[in-house]
Amino acid sequence: MTPSSLEFSRLVNIPLRAAEGEPLHFTATDKECSKLAKRFGLESLKKFEMTVFFLHSQHSKIYPLQANFEADVTYTCVKTLDPFEDHVKETVYFTAQDTSLSENDEDTEDLILTGEEETIETLDSEGVLEIGEIMAQYLSLALNPYPRASEHKKKSPSTDNRKMELFSEEDSTQKKTSTYFPFENLAHLKNKKNAATD
Repeated sequence: MTPSSLEFSRLVNIPLRAAEGEPLHFTATDKECSKLAKRFGLESLKKFEMTVFFLHSQHSKIYPLQANFEADVTYTCVKTLDPFEDHVKETVYFTAQDTSLSENDEDTEDLILTGEEETIETLDSEGVLEIGEIMAQYLSLALNPYPRASEHKKKSPSTDNRKMELFSEEDSTQKKTSTYFPFENLAHLKNKKNAATD
């Protein structure tokens, strides 16, 4: 697929940016979010942001990467067909490598897929990698394939509802009348004892 045909494209020269050593930050535009939502069958995608970090490598042509991404999505409940919102947050690992290398190279077989790296992405002849499409695919894997609004509510009750529960508990505690009066009970027992003596 060409960059122009992708819903979310971010071309990165990996060797160049790795030499700089700074994290990469990307945010999808509203238009890109709309296209991704249509691709993944979502009601909407309101936010899709990511930060990519370059990890230490023992090989000059291998680039281990860590990507943290998060998205605000609106699913359609498979049971009620009602829309509901959810927040997706993931950390993924993958390795970018020079096109001159292969997974079977003796010099690199002990370096690839070590630690947390999960997949291998090959750079083009100029060292460029399509980070945007890779992250879009990771987002698709993080989405709930069978979203149910009822399960979402049970899993993560809203803060407002929890606050209301706490206030209700506090009110019931304050309104509850105590039935324990130690000194009054002691006086009552003393009177009963005196009456029995008389």
